[in-house]
Amino acid sequence: MTDLGHRAHGEVLSRPGTSAAPLRPADRAGQEYAVQRLASAEVGEFPEVLHQLVSSDFGAVSRLHELVSAAAQWCQDHGVRRYGAELDALAERITEVGEELHLVNEGLAGELAGRSEQLAAAVSRSPAHPARRPSPAASVSASPVRLGAPVPGRRSGR
Repeated sequence: MTDLGHRAHGEVLSRPGTSAAPLRPADRAGQEYAVQRLASAEVGEFPEVLHQLVSSDFGAVSRLHELVSAAAQWCQDHGVRRYGAELDALAERITEVGEELHLVNEGLAGELAGRSEQLAAAVSRSPAHPARRPSPAASVSASPVRLGAPVPGRRSGR
């Protein structure tokens, strides 16, 4: 928490009858789920999970921006303009962080896709995994086998 955050939090809690409202258990469970979901994501799904949890319209960055903007508006409405201006500036920085996260996620998705393609190409060239497996029909000799009369000029029985 910044110095500003400590001061503002202290001012609110120092007033009689005020206390910080704790998060509801459902809110905490949602946060824990998001962290666990991101940590357990498979390589191929990680960029999409990150986008959904962090960068989407309903992701963490958007929610944080909305909360900070609402706090800034509250400060403006209640005559605490200095803090409202500081919160507005923070909301702008959150927007910038969201844009940076989006760009990082796009780069990450591209790199992971490239690695996946390289791995698939390496596996297909591996001696343990031939590029083309012969089919049972292909293993039969290309020339037909004739049964029946002996070929003239050849002796049979030897």
